Parts: sequence; C-alpha cells; structure tokens
Amino acid sequence: MSGAESSTALPLLISPSEGGQLTEGLCNEPRCDADLGGAVAHFAVTGTFLARRDDWQSFTKTTDADSPEQAREWALSEIGGCHHVPRTRIRIAKVAEVAK
Repeated sequence: MSGAESSTALPLLISPSEGGQLTEGLCNEPRCDADLGGAVAHFAVTGTFLARRDDWQSFTKTTDADSPEQAREWALSEIGGCHHVPRTRIRIAKVAEVAK
C-alpha cells in the first residue's frame, strides 16, 4: 500500500475505555439500540396509502427525527420504498411527537 492510499483511509471509531459513552457515528433510526440521550425527538406518523385498487391501508410509522417535516419525509420514503407506492397515493393524517 502506498502512502497516498493510507492517507485517504477513514479513521476507525474506537470505544472509550472505563465505561465512557461513544456518541460519534451512532444512527438515529428506531431499530438502532444506541441511546442518544434525548438528542432528537421521537415522532409517530399515521395515515393511509392506496395498496390496491380502492383499498386504502392504514399505517403508523415511528422514527427519530429533528423535525415533524423530516419524520413526514421519512415515512413517505419508507412506504413508497417498501410498497412501491407513489407519494401522490400516500395520505399523511397526523405527525405527532411521542415519548420514547
């Protein structure tokens, strides 16, 4: 490996010793078990989407986000990606902050 290649390598995150918390590089997704210490709010997004012809399916998605708009965009992306539904066929009824 040449010197040019080693300078572009990303640094590794090393966990602190003696019980300290590592906060750098943690995800903000609900499936992540890391506790960010209240750094971001937890939102519940509820609504419906057109699953089949004239069949509206209801949903509730929860996520960590900085704002209600960011939680709404995440829910639109999640429903659209998982169910192959265009955003025009997704209706958001409510975005509310919830306790973790």
